[in-house]
Amino acid sequence: METNGVKLYEYPTRHATSSYPIAQDGLPRIEVRLELPDGLSFVTRVGFRYCMDKALRASAAAVYWRLVNEIHRQRLWMSERLKVMHQLDNTLTFSNARKRASVELMEREPVVSPHYALLEGHDRFSRLPDSTTRKFQPLHRDACDFPSPVKLFNQMGVREWFAPLSTRENPEAAKRYCVKKEAFTLPTLSLQVVERRPIGTRKVFDLSVNDVHAFVAGTVAVHNCIGNSGPLAEPVAEAVQDNDLVVAAVLSGNRNFEGRIHPQVRASFLASPPLVVAYALAGTVDIDLTKEPVGTDVNGDAVYLRDIWPTQEEVRDAVGKAVTSELFERNYAHVFEGDEHWRSLTNAQSELFEWDPNSTYIQEPPFFQGMTDQPEPVKDIHGARVLVMVDDSITTDHISPAGNFAPSSPAGKYLLEHGVERRDFNTYGARRGNHEVMMRGTFGNIRLRNKLTPDKEGYYTVHLPDGEQTTIYDASMQYQKDGVPLLVIAGKEYGSGSSRDWAAKGPQLLGVRAAIAESYERIHRSNLVGMGVLPLQFKQGENKESLGLTGRETYDIVGIEQGLKPRQEVTVKVTREDGSTFSFQTIARLDSPIDVTYYENGGILLAVLRRLMKD
Repeated sequence: METNGVKLYEYPTRHATSSYPIAQDGLPRIEVRLELPDGLSFVTRVGFRYCMDKALRASAAAVYWRLVNEIHRQRLWMSERLKVMHQLDNTLTFSNARKRASVELMEREPVVSPHYALLEGHDRFSRLPDSTTRKFQPLHRDACDFPSPVKLFNQMGVREWFAPLSTRENPEAAKRYCVKKEAFTLPTLSLQVVERRPIGTRKVFDLSVNDVHAFVAGTVAVHNCIGNSGPLAEPVAEAVQDNDLVVAAVLSGNRNFEGRIHPQVRASFLASPPLVVAYALAGTVDIDLTKEPVGTDVNGDAVYLRDIWPTQEEVRDAVGKAVTSELFERNYAHVFEGDEHWRSLTNAQSELFEWDPNSTYIQEPPFFQGMTDQPEPVKDIHGARVLVMVDDSITTDHISPAGNFAPSSPAGKYLLEHGVERRDFNTYGARRGNHEVMMRGTFGNIRLRNKLTPDKEGYYTVHLPDGEQTTIYDASMQYQKDGVPLLVIAGKEYGSGSSRDWAAKGPQLLGVRAAIAESYERIHRSNLVGMGVLPLQFKQGENKESLGLTGRETYDIVGIEQGLKPRQEVTVKVTREDGSTFSFQTIARLDSPIDVTYYENGGILLAVLRRLMKD
């Protein structure tokens, strides 16, 4: 079916929950992770069976020919290097020469197939492959379980893509496996080896089950949440950036945050999974699927959504094949044993957890540092500066994003400084056990619009009073060094969306003592109180605009050290840049006596710990 959005390829994929087991014949196997230009990847075993890790983006022909060609190129490099070594020192044994050349090759680049690329099957200089006469030919496949293209394509279910082998008039001519429809006429992508590891050491997951289409869109993929589908195609990304386009994603999740699927995709529409596929086929959201065709068939006739929408019987059949009791029995039979990573964890014989200072995933959080038996008396807040001033509907994903982040971001720079390579950054969500990463990611959404930096989106602010534009993290560190408390000023529905605890933890660690907003999302208000951050609410009919607030003023929050009660009025005194002053009243959104208790203790963590110590 031809569509504007994508092409469909049907890969019969293996349903599995782990990589291939260790070979029973005792021979070593290697899994090779190949990375495609758009950042997606898959895992393949030199051997040659494969399973997909992120997306099915390369054609079968590209995988086969490029992989074999890479092995062959490395074999010929080794051959030429050994000949040179032999010419320079004819006393050097073949075995020692091969070992030296192998080290050189492995230092230059990842080795695809050690046995063949490193010429482990050769025993003398006279039998080396000759690059001047030996043309590209498949390897001795029977010796290493490397199937022929025909066998491989049959296994993958794509044999019909290729024309049958032609009878060669000249028997001496090189054998060709794609006569009428060459491999390069299919989508081909350059593959780069980025990781090699022993077989069976890491779990990998197939994209789909048998008889289910592997579906990949041309721009925004039908894929994982939080942008795990990888970057946009480079021309698309450049067009969005250069023209400041508002482009759309359609997702079947439960969050439609701006940038939820990809940082450059501002509009997100929620739909059922079949509609996600339908819109991707159409290649646009500017379509009425009840009246307009999704695409055209091979005869040029219009194909409508009603033509491809599955019946309930088809859905039941698909579910019946994919979801079976055997599936659950197999996957849950050893669930309490854990995988090899769990079993390999060292078990320290201690009642206390031993923090690893070198870990970039888990660090001891500072929430209990300096804690005393009794809480310090609550004091008014004086000389506060605004770290961030935002408008309505700021979500917890704006405050503490969960997705990927760039090397140039404060969190990315931190990981690079600690020896973590870009491909191993993972996501904010995966590193939520490291407060150093999460602090740097607070207000780190690249679509955040801080009114202190109206000409710039993302994690930027202005340090006051000097007016230097810098990152929110760097500004907060300087403020804390100078002993300056911080505020967040917002509009309506501050903290809406997912109930993300780091949206309260992060600001607290940045030195935010209070927030002033027109209204709060219920759970986020509670989380702020739970971290000792005072949520203040403008009185009805007032907001930052009506009061003329710019965010460059100095703020005093007074009246809280005399004792707090639920929802009491609190005075905010404002000193403008010209020295003039005025005041306005707010409501302390400590909505219950327990809220007051938590705030007076500096948050729920300290309150609970003090209670446990007392008991």
